[in-house]
Amino acid sequence: CTFTSVQAAYLVVVNQLSPPDGPAVDFTLTPGEAFPLAHDSRTFTIASGVAHELMAVAPDGWRRTAANCNNGDPLDAIIANPGQTVTCTFAHEAMGRIIVTEQATPANTGQLFTFTADYDPAGNTLADGQSNTSELLPPGTYSVSEIVPPGWMQSSATCDDGSAPAAIA
Repeated sequence: CTFTSVQAAYLVVVNQLSPPDGPAVDFTLTPGEAFPLAHDSRTFTIASGVAHELMAVAPDGWRRTAANCNNGDPLDAIIANPGQTVTCTFAHEAMGRIIVTEQATPANTGQLFTFTADYDPAGNTLADGQSNTSELLPPGTYSVSEIVPPGWMQSSATCDDGSAPAAIA
């Protein structure tokens, strides 16, 4: 009887979230298993010389910004040699929305106010009490401004996070 043994290989999956307290990302390792991973890492013992596929699905409101393996293998064909440890690192970031609301005094005059935003080239028009919510936006700095109609004055423009409307972070 002949017994043949091969040293195991290892796959380390690292998930970096920005901000780090975000929700878990759903990963699938084939062959292997599906697993959630928040801002953390997980190590798997894998068969050496066998191609493994690693997929990640970010939760709603998040996007993947990077994914690579330290041995240069693509995510759909990760192959580790006996005794080798391959580390695949993913980076995900939260996206946000900007909500623009018009408040006019006196209210309900029917006057329309036009807003321009660098994240929305089409702009939008709002009446008193109306709001417009942006699509999901990656982290960055954005601006929004109001075109004040004749006979009106802009008395204030504030953001609830303390940003100036011309530099919303």
